Amino acid sequence: MKKAFMLLALTAAMILASNAYQPASAQELGPVTTAQYAQHADAAPGIIHSTKPQFGSPKAMWDLLFNYNITSVTNSVGCAGVCYINGDIWVSKWATDTLMRFSTGGVLIEKFQIAGLTGVRSMTTDGTFIYAGANTGTIYRINPNTKLLSPPHVTVAGNARWVTYDPTLNSNAGGFWYGNFATDITAVDMAGNVLSTIPAAQHTLTGMYGAAYDGASAGGPYLWVFDQSGTNTTQITAISLTSGTPTIYTHDAFVDISGGLSLTSALAGGLFLSTTISPGNIALIGVVQGTPNNGLFAYDLDIPGATIDAGVSKLRPTAGYTQIPEKQKFAETFTFDATNNGTAQLDSVYADFEITYNGSPFYSDVLTTTNLASAGTFTFTTDPIIPTAGVGDYVVNVTLYPGSSQTDGDASNDTMSFTFQVTDSTFARDNGIPDGGSGYAVSGTDWAYAMTNFSLAVDDTLQGIWIQSANPVDGDSTYAVVAHTTAGIPDSVIATGDLVIFNSLQFEYYLEFPAPVALPAGLYSFGCYEGTTATINLAQSPDLFTNGMNFFYTPTGGWTQSGIQTARFIRPYFSMGDGSIGINEGIREKGLAVYPNPSNGIFTVSLPASSGISASVKVFETTGRLIETLTVPCSGQNATIDLSAYPEGLYFIQLQSEGINSTQKVMISR
Repeated sequence: MKKAFMLLALTAAMILASNAYQPASAQELGPVTTAQYAQHADAAPGIIHSTKPQFGSPKAMWDLLFNYNITSVTNSVGCAGVCYINGDIWVSKWATDTLMRFSTGGVLIEKFQIAGLTGVRSMTTDGTFIYAGANTGTIYRINPNTKLLSPPHVTVAGNARWVTYDPTLNSNAGGFWYGNFATDITAVDMAGNVLSTIPAAQHTLTGMYGAAYDGASAGGPYLWVFDQSGTNTTQITAISLTSGTPTIYTHDAFVDISGGLSLTSALAGGLFLSTTISPGNIALIGVVQGTPNNGLFAYDLDIPGATIDAGVSKLRPTAGYTQIPEKQKFAETFTFDATNNGTAQLDSVYADFEITYNGSPFYSDVLTTTNLASAGTFTFTTDPIIPTAGVGDYVVNVTLYPGSSQTDGDASNDTMSFTFQVTDSTFARDNGIPDGGSGYAVSGTDWAYAMTNFSLAVDDTLQGIWIQSANPVDGDSTYAVVAHTTAGIPDSVIATGDLVIFNSLQFEYYLEFPAPVALPAGLYSFGCYEGTTATINLAQSPDLFTNGMNFFYTPTGGWTQSGIQTARFIRPYFSMGDGSIGINEGIREKGLAVYPNPSNGIFTVSLPASSGISASVKVFETTGRLIETLTVPCSGQNATIDLSAYPEGLYFIQLQSEGINSTQKVMISR
């Protein structure tokens, strides 16, 4: 889909919703609890479970043929393997020697034991014999008519937790695919000799429990894997046996089957594919190891014919800056992903990459890659580009399209844009859009610094640091901090700013240094102080996060790289060369201007003509105390604010009107 990140300087502050990312130092990642499953469920090592629904492929492809509660029928738990042969569905119990046969209507036919066989996790068939994987190096052969083991069995290297028959292996002589949770997937002939492997790093699945060969669906052959992964550890994913990689076909079975089975949690079990159990359908049959019930279910697979669809995503600057002072501009590269969302391989993918400056063409290039498999992703990286046109908006646009021999079937995800700014004096790494929540906090017990790295291409003079709080609290205190870095890690504080007291009604704060801080070219960490027990709750966004840039400091822990993948709203401001700073840039764009600045105390406020019927203008001291309030019409008129009775120093003028909430720093100087 089209996606535009319009990054506006000094975006209007917002009162934010309460349930976003809000971790901090040791609190950054809360305790994770391993799932509690039924006593006989067979779980992959290290899985984490949630019952939050997850939606995968289009539902039309995943129509349930049946969904039976086999615990209520058999009074058995721990069911795992499944296959269909001679008109019956066979189900195994993994911790015993017990097997069961069901009719296709879910009626229990019989429950029995096979001597010498125990702990069956999976079953498959070549049409004559049943083959069972029991998490050992032996794939057992069973005669379904006599219900007895029928050697010779198949010996393989490694444990076969799951096994599925493939009639095309070994030049159509037949063979098996097998694996175990996170192992390689191995193909062997009927005697167990290795034919090929799909490395674990290639198929990427980590909780494989059941699998089924599919040579009937469009775009195949596939290997359908019931994997103990995904939100509910019941993810069914099709691996292309041509490429050995996951396809776009993936689905969380829990979403469909949990209601009918009254499940509170579940684990993937066995899997089997049949073209005869439901005439005219390709049925994917599975067993789910659920709590409190085990389920026997089947989907009607309905994969469409080959589709062509290239989609673009993750367009971003490599260094991660959204605002760059003109003095600090440098050669930036951009990356973006091209993903094959179709079922057919993309022979070629072209990317039209262009940048406009204030609406006029500035730069263009065409990038390309070839042979992109279904569900495959390729990351493009542009040549370095220097924004030489000057202060203003640079809009980066990417459009993807396949080669001339193929036609993209979905144009909605072909384009993406990103805007960054060259400014008078402002650096930023955030996207200008707070993402809700009560904000980023470092520590609720120690004083701390919250810092973000910025690189200076040339020598410069730091004037102050702007921050935005998601949840300011009356009386909290903060001040600006700049630290030197060694190997990208802060190591010593160079300067700190004047103390500022928070006001719960004010979200944006300009933290000034008592004197400008001269900084040679290099990497620095900029941020602010957090009080002993009062967290500053920095606003943040998950977009455009750049790894390795966020740090925090506590007196007990020292400097630590943050594990929170968000962009903090911390923006250093630098000298414009005339002693002034560009803190008013974003305000001017919204139509608000305050002048002269500095002044002797008499300020003129120029108001936007379209912000609303009227505007509230408030003046705050740096302590957060409200000292003046007036209401003026929003018709392009000017309002005069007389602060001549107040002493010299820094003040904040805040405009609040329909669609606008902006704060501007002003200085009284006589």
